[in-house]
Amino acid sequence: MQASIEPDNLPLLPWPTKVTLHDGRCHWDGLPLISAPAGRLTDGAERFRQALGLTTMITTDDPNASLTLDVSDPHGDLPVPDQDESYHLSITADGATIKATHWRGALHGLTSLLQLARRDGGISLPLCEISDEPRFGWRGIKLDCVRHFIELPTIKRIVNGMAHAKLNVLHWGLSNDQGVRVESKLRPALHEHASNEQFYTQDQIADLIEYAAARGIRIVPEFNMPGHATGFITAYPDLAITPPNGLCQTYGVFDGEFDPTNKAVFTFVQDLLDEFGPLFPDPVWHFGGDEVTGKTWEAAGVTTDTEDKATIQGRFTQKLAAQIKKAGKTPMGWEEIVHGKPDPDGLILETWLDTPESDANSPYQTVSATSFYLDHFLTAADHYRIDPGTAPTILGGEAAVWTEAMFDQTVETYIWPRTAAIAERLWSAANIKDETSMYRRLGLFDARLRRLGSPHHQARQAVLTSACGATPPDALTTLAGLLSPIAYYFIRWDDYGTDTPCTDLVQGLDSDPPAARAFAREVDRLIADNDGRVDGLGNVEACLNDWATLPQRLAPLFVEGGALHFYLPVLDGVGDLARLGLAVLDGRVPKHADDILARTAPLVGHDNSIMGLMTALLPAISDEARPLPFKRINIRIHEPVAKLVSHTRANTCA
Repeated sequence: MQASIEPDNLPLLPWPTKVTLHDGRCHWDGLPLISAPAGRLTDGAERFRQALGLTTMITTDDPNASLTLDVSDPHGDLPVPDQDESYHLSITADGATIKATHWRGALHGLTSLLQLARRDGGISLPLCEISDEPRFGWRGIKLDCVRHFIELPTIKRIVNGMAHAKLNVLHWGLSNDQGVRVESKLRPALHEHASNEQFYTQDQIADLIEYAAARGIRIVPEFNMPGHATGFITAYPDLAITPPNGLCQTYGVFDGEFDPTNKAVFTFVQDLLDEFGPLFPDPVWHFGGDEVTGKTWEAAGVTTDTEDKATIQGRFTQKLAAQIKKAGKTPMGWEEIVHGKPDPDGLILETWLDTPESDANSPYQTVSATSFYLDHFLTAADHYRIDPGTAPTILGGEAAVWTEAMFDQTVETYIWPRTAAIAERLWSAANIKDETSMYRRLGLFDARLRRLGSPHHQARQAVLTSACGATPPDALTTLAGLLSPIAYYFIRWDDYGTDTPCTDLVQGLDSDPPAARAFAREVDRLIADNDGRVDGLGNVEACLNDWATLPQRLAPLFVEGGALHFYLPVLDGVGDLARLGLAVLDGRVPKHADDILARTAPLVGHDNSIMGLMTALLPAISDEARPLPFKRINIRIHEPVAKLVSHTRANTCA
C-alpha cells in the first residue's frame, strides 16, 4: 500500500512515505523488552515503554515480546541539521524491528510504533512494513516566550508533543519589546531591569536544551534586532537613538530599535554571542530583523533621500551576520532583512509575509512560517492546505506561536492538536492531503496526547470557569464548542496588555471546535444524500433543537451585570441560527433569514495569508455597525446553516 492510497487504514500522523500492510497482528501480553544500543536510545527506549504503558494502560512486562533497535550511528549527543531521520519499521508475528542510520530516525520509528499500538487483551500491533523519511529537514514551532512568559514545565510538555508529531526544531523567542527572558552574567541588566523578574536561568536553559536534545529536537534562540528591541534598550538605553520609557505593556509594532551607527551596539552583540553562543549549541542563531519602523532613525537623520530604511537595515544585517558567522553560527532572520539585499551566502530567511523578494526564486535558504500562524485561530484544515513549496532552497517550515493572546495556561490549547496537521504537511509527501483522513487521525493523535499528560483540554475548561465565576454548566461548554476566537481580537480590546487576566470567554475557545466541525460534516452529508428532501435528518435536527434552547438555559449567566453579559449578542446569534436551521429543515426559509445570516456572519473567513487576513480584518474591525462581541468571536455554525438556507432556496426555486 503506497502512502497516497489508503491512509485511513492506520492511525499514523504524520503519514509515512511508504506503508505495506499485511494480514494479521502481533500480540504482546505486556510491555516489550527492548534491545537497543547505548546512548540516546537507552533513554528513548525507556520513554517509549512508559508511553506505551500510559496509552494502553498496561504496566506488566512480557519477556517474550521482542523489540529491536538496529542503528548504525547511535552516537552523537546533539541533534543538528542534515542528520538522517529516516527509519524502517517491521512488525511481524515474532516482534518488531526498527532500523535507522541515526538515533533520531530510530526515535521516529518508536513514535510510529506507539501510534500503531492498541489495547486488545494486551498490546496489539498490525503486521506491516513502514519505510519513512521526512520531506523537510526543518519542522518546527516558533514559541514566543516574551509577550507572555511560558513556564519551563509547559515548554517541556510542548517539546513532548513535538516529538510525538515528529517535529524537530523549537525556535525559542527570548527577547522583544516586552522584555528579555534570559539570565545574563556578562550583561546582568538584561534580566535585572528588562524581564519583570520573569526569565530563564542559564541552568534552566541548559536543562531544557538537554531535555529537547534527548527527544531529537534542536533549540534555536531568537534575539530580535535592530527592531523589537525595547527590552534590550530598556536595560542599556545608550544603545538607542531615542531611549524608551520602559518595557512595552501593550502589543503592536513599536519604535524600540538600536542605533545602527553606534559601535557600542556591535560590542553588545559580541557580548551576547560570547555568552549565549556556547549556552545555545545549535549552529543557527536567529536575530529577528522584522518590523523595523525606522522612525527614530528618520528623526535623527540616519536615513536620507539616498539611504532609506531598507538600505540602513541591510548594512546593519551585514555587520551582524558577519559577527554571527565569526562566532561559528549561521545567521537567520525574518524576511524583511532581504529588503536591504544583504549577502545571501550562509544567511537563512524566515518568511511570514511571503513577499516577492522572499519567493521560491530567492537566493536565500528559507524556512516558511507563511500561513502557519497559530494566533490567526484558523482550522487545522486551513493550515493543512498550505505547502511550503518545492524549491531546493526551502529548508522547511514552522508553526508560529505568538503569545499576545496566549498565556502559560492556554498556550497548549492553541498548539494542539492543530500543529500536528502542520507537522504532517512538513513531514509527509505533498500528495497526502485528504482532510477527512487527516481529521480522523488528528482526533486519535489528540486523544493519545491527552493520555500522555497534555492538559490542553483541561486548560480550556479552566478559562470557562474563570469566565463565569463558577464551574461552567454543560450548556456553556456546549456554547463554547460552537464558537472560535478571531485573529488579533485583542487589537479591539480596550486596555488589553501584558497585565490582562485570562478570565474572558474568548480566551477559552477552540480555534477548530470539533462539535461545529461535526455539524458541518453532517449538513454536507444531508445535502448530498437527501437532494432537497427533509427525511433522514439524523443528528442535524437534534443538534439544532439543543442549540435553539441555549439562550434560555444560559440566561442567568448572561444577564446585565453578569460575568458574560458582554457576549449576549453572540448567545442570541447562536439561538437565532439554530431556529433558522430548524425552519429550513421544515422546508421553509423565513423572511428574516438574510438578516440573521448577515448579523452573525464571521468577521474573517479561511484566508491563511497575513495580507489577506489583514485586508479582510481591518475594515471589519473599524465597522461601527458590527457589535463588538462579534469582533472577538466567530459563530462556527453560521456556514453550515447558510448552506442549508441556500440549498433549500435552490430546491424550492427548482
